[in-house]
Amino acid sequence: MQDTIPEGKWTRAGIVGSTALKVGLREVQHKVKRPFLSAQRQQEAKQEVDDHNARQLFAALTQLRGTALKAAQMLSMEVELLPERYRRELEKSFHQVPPLNRVLVRKVLQEQFGKPPEHLFATFDTTAFAAASLGQVHAATLPDGTSVAVKIQYPGIHVAMDNDMNLLRKLARGLPNSTVALQSLTEIQARLREEVDYALEAENTRWFRDNLHLAGVAVPQVFEAYSGERVLTTARIGGKHLDAWLADNPSQAIRDKAAQHLYDIFAHSARRLHRLHADPNPGNYLFHPDGSVTLIDFGCVKHLSEH
Repeated sequence: MQDTIPEGKWTRAGIVGSTALKVGLREVQHKVKRPFLSAQRQQEAKQEVDDHNARQLFAALTQLRGTALKAAQMLSMEVELLPERYRRELEKSFHQVPPLNRVLVRKVLQEQFGKPPEHLFATFDTTAFAAASLGQVHAATLPDGTSVAVKIQYPGIHVAMDNDMNLLRKLARGLPNSTVALQSLTEIQARLREEVDYALEAENTRWFRDNLHLAGVAVPQVFEAYSGERVLTTARIGGKHLDAWLADNPSQAIRDKAAQHLYDIFAHSARRLHRLHADPNPGNYLFHPDGSVTLIDFGCVKHLSEH
C-alpha cells in the first residue's frame, strides 16, 4: 500500500524523469544485445523488455495518480497507439490501482465527518475493493443494514493535479501551436477540478438517477448523510467490470443486449437529456448476468445546449 501521494511539482517531475531514464536504458540494453540473438530470442527478449517497461511505467503512474493515471486511462483505450503489453498494463488504471494505506483512509473520514469509520458505519472494510486515478472505493454497511460503496478521494490529489497542469503549461508554451495547446489544457484542468468535487459528483449522480429512465440501465442511489466534498457514498450494486463479465462467457444474445444498453445510454443522454456521462472508460460500467448495465462515476458530465 502507498503511504502518501507526492504533491510537489519537482518531486513529481523527478518521478517522471527517473522512470523515463530506466525505460530508456532498458531499451538501449536490448538494442545492444539484439544483433547477437537468434530471431526467436530477439522476439522473446523484446517481449520481456516491453513487460518490464510497462510495469515500470504503471508503477510510476500509480505513485503519481491524479492527472498521470487519467492519461494512462486514455492511452489504454488507444488500441493502435501502444504495444499490447503496455496497453494491458495501463488498463489496470481503470479500477485496479494498488490502494492507499488504510491509515490515510481513516484520516479522510475523520476530517470529513469528525468520526472514524467504526462510528459512522455498521461495518467498514479498510481494504479498498477498487482504486483508480482520483480515489478508491470501500465496501461498508450503514446502521440500517444497507450495503454501500464509499468512494474516498486521495489526500492532496487536487494539489498534485494543479502542479501537474502547471508543468504541462510550461511544456506547452514551447510547442508550435501553443495557443491551442494551452486552451486545451485549460479545458482539461476545469474538468479535472470538477472530478475532485465529490459534492458535484453526488449531484450529477442524483440527476441521472432521476432522469435516465431506460429499461436495463441502473444508476446507484446517493446517501447524502455519508457524502461530502472528499467522500461519496452510494448504494453498492452487484455486477462485474467488462473483462470479468466476458470471462463468464455470456451468450451472444446477452452481449448484444448489453451493447444495446450502452448505445441507448449515449443516444438517449445526448438527444433527450442533453447531458452526457463523459468518462466512458470500462471501469465506469458494471455488467450483470442478464445483460443489464449499471452506470457509475459521474465525476465528468458534459452539458449540451439545445443547438
